Amino acid sequence: MKVNKLAAACMVATASLAQAEVEESIEFHGYFRAGMLADVEDSYTQYDGGVKKETVGRLGTETDDWWEAELVKGWNLDDGKWVKIHFRMGSQNMYSNNAETMFGQSIDAKETGLLNSYVELGMFEDPDTVLWAGQRFYNRDNYSFIADLFYTDHSGTGIGIQNLKTGGGKMDIAYIASDITQSNGWTPGDTDAVMHAFHLGYNTGQWDIELMAKNYPTNGKTDNTDGTPYTTVGYEATAIYSFDQFYGGSNGFSKAAIQVGKGLGAGPALGATVNTYTSYRLGNGPQSLVERKPGDKSVRFVTHGGYIGKDFMVFPHLMIQDDSFEGGNGQRWTSLIVRPVVPVTEHFSLAIEAGIDDLQTDDDNDANDGKQYKVMFAPTWTVNTTTGPSPEARLFVGYLGGDEERGMGDNNKGPVVGFQADLWW
Repeated sequence: MKVNKLAAACMVATASLAQAEVEESIEFHGYFRAGMLADVEDSYTQYDGGVKKETVGRLGTETDDWWEAELVKGWNLDDGKWVKIHFRMGSQNMYSNNAETMFGQSIDAKETGLLNSYVELGMFEDPDTVLWAGQRFYNRDNYSFIADLFYTDHSGTGIGIQNLKTGGGKMDIAYIASDITQSNGWTPGDTDAVMHAFHLGYNTGQWDIELMAKNYPTNGKTDNTDGTPYTTVGYEATAIYSFDQFYGGSNGFSKAAIQVGKGLGAGPALGATVNTYTSYRLGNGPQSLVERKPGDKSVRFVTHGGYIGKDFMVFPHLMIQDDSFEGGNGQRWTSLIVRPVVPVTEHFSLAIEAGIDDLQTDDDNDANDGKQYKVMFAPTWTVNTTTGPSPEARLFVGYLGGDEERGMGDNNKGPVVGFQADLWW
């Protein structure tokens, strides 16, 4: 029997792999939060929202349940090469436009969808350099946890190289395809619509520089947009400085970032591709991420960190964003959040989180101007596993308020009480 050259080559490669030592591994990671927040003045019914946790803080304002779980299968070869396959499932479409509700809570919060499915190939001389491809969370390391704000989130389906040694630092290069038809029930009319994003990142020492170019060729050409002259391109740049300890002091961490964007890099689209999570950013939903005009410009400053002492901890967050929109109606966001925490025992602490945001617009009638604010007291029980995760259970007693122009009418401001479980691993 004759064996062709291709089959022979495959047999040789398979035999060589069989002789190599391969170490296999399985990892299991995840996150969930679940709880209930009751409106005291509305017969203790579930609080139906109004404040934005990205600007007044997440403690006691997360009215949604969320979960995600990831399995990672790995192979480590004896020549230093390696492979990992990531598969992550989780919540989807928490606030779908056509969501049914039960007891005041969106049933869609329980829907399950595929969040990540991608492969990493470690096949370079430097074991930290990796080629990846697939659908994944990408460039979400720039994150303020007390606001649950990813000020860069370039997730989507793409391909790229990470940790490529260049000069004295490391470079990331990626292409991301953002399918806006996936964005929480909002369909633009063109089911083939895609925003193409190109990312270049460079990290050296305490500096991290992120550049992004975006192209959405069909923007403004669908039935839903009626030919509105939205831009088809956008640009953005982010510079992040990581301080030593807590702003150069001790016992903690801190970062400061400045971001600028134009066109598809402006407004709530600054620092974002179009994906399930970013459609909850500052703005009016997934449409506002692409309904940008050529002259739209934005500047954002973010700083956050944590002082971690033995008897006292504090976590501050400050965000200032200025949006200049073509045709007027620009706006300025200012957000300040502070969370002091006092440990009482090894497993019990008292946390207070206070947050306020202020939105000022160029609109002549000032219809959207105003503030939102929050004060939340949260007794918290936790057990440190000593391997990273520290599951928490907490109670909430607080007050949510703000101006009616910001959506804070009598039906959604006032005292609230509740509880929450919060865990990552």
